[in-house]
Amino acid sequence: MSKGYLFTIDERYRIEVKSVEKINHLILSDNQFFLDAHEKEVNPNGYLREGEHRVVAKMRRKKVLADLAMLGYFPGCKAPEHAFYLVYGQPNVQNFPESHYYDIEHTFEDMGWEFPGCPHHEPAMLDFNAENHNAKVLAKHYANKVDNDLLIHFMSAKCCVVSEAQAREVMQGFGLMKKLAIDDYHNGLEVEGVVDLKFWMQKLSHIVNGYMRKNGYDFVWDEELNSR
Repeated sequence: MSKGYLFTIDERYRIEVKSVEKINHLILSDNQFFLDAHEKEVNPNGYLREGEHRVVAKMRRKKVLADLAMLGYFPGCKAPEHAFYLVYGQPNVQNFPESHYYDIEHTFEDMGWEFPGCPHHEPAMLDFNAENHNAKVLAKHYANKVDNDLLIHFMSAKCCVVSEAQAREVMQGFGLMKKLAIDDYHNGLEVEGVVDLKFWMQKLSHIVNGYMRKNGYDFVWDEELNSR
C-alpha cells in the first residue's frame, strides 16, 4: 500500500490521472499503472513513458488476439501456413505501423506459435480503394461462399500470397467465386446492395490480376485462366 498517482488508459489510449492516498498493486487492472510520489518527483517530464508503454502494449496484444479470434484462430491452435501475413494484416497491428514486427512477434508468443522471423520484404495485400468498395464487398461475400480460409483472408485484404502454391489456391478459389457470381447475375440477384454484379466482378478480376502480376505470380494467373 502506498500513496501516489493512478493512471488509467481507455480504449482510445487516453490517460486519466488520479492522486490516491493508498493503492494495492495486486488489484490494478490491465489498463492501469501506478507511480508513487517519489517516482514522479524524480522524473517530472517523462513519468508517463514506461508505465504507459507497458499498459498500452498489453492492451494492444489483447486486441490483436481478439482480431484473430474473429477469424477462428485461438491461443494453442495450429499455426496456419500464412501465419505471419495473417497477423500482419490485423487491424490492431496495422494501427501501429511503427511497431508491426514487435506486435507480430509477441502475438506469435501469445498464440503459442513458433515465430519464423521477419521476411525480407514488406508484405503486400489486396488494395481496395474507396472507389472499389463494391468489389471488396463481392470479394468477401463470394470468398465466404467458397469457404477456403486462405481465400477468405486474402480477399478480405488480411493476408498475402507468399508462394506459388498459395497463388494457385487463391486462383482456383477465385474461379469458383466467379462461377457463383455468374449464376447470381443470370438470376437477377443483388449481393449486399451491389446490383451490377458483372461490372464489379470484372473490377475485382482486374484487382486480383494486378496483384498477381505485381507480386510475381502472373504465370499462375495465365495458367489458371488458360486451363478453363
